[in-house]
Amino acid sequence: MGGRSRVAIGAALVLALAVASTAANLFLLRLTQDSSDPVGRLSPRAVFTVPAATTPSPAPAPAPPTTPVTTTVERHHGADD
Repeated sequence: MGGRSRVAIGAALVLALAVASTAANLFLLRLTQDSSDPVGRLSPRAVFTVPAATTPSPAPAPAPPTTPVTTTVERHHGADD
C-alpha cells in the first residue's frame, strides 16, 4: 500500500464517521420532538409585588471631618540641643 492510498482510506473513514454521526444526531433529534413541548406556553409561578409607599427614610449622616496627618522625617525635631 502506498502513502496516497492510506490517506484516501483514512479520509473515506473520517467522512463515513461524520455522515453516520450526523445521521444519528438527526434521528435522535426527531425522536425528541414532541407536540407537548411547553416552551412558549409557560406561566410565571412567582409573584413580585411592590411594597406600599412609606415615608422616605432619612438621609444618611454625613461622614465626620478628617484632619490631614503630617509626618516629619527629621530626627529630634523640636528637641533642645
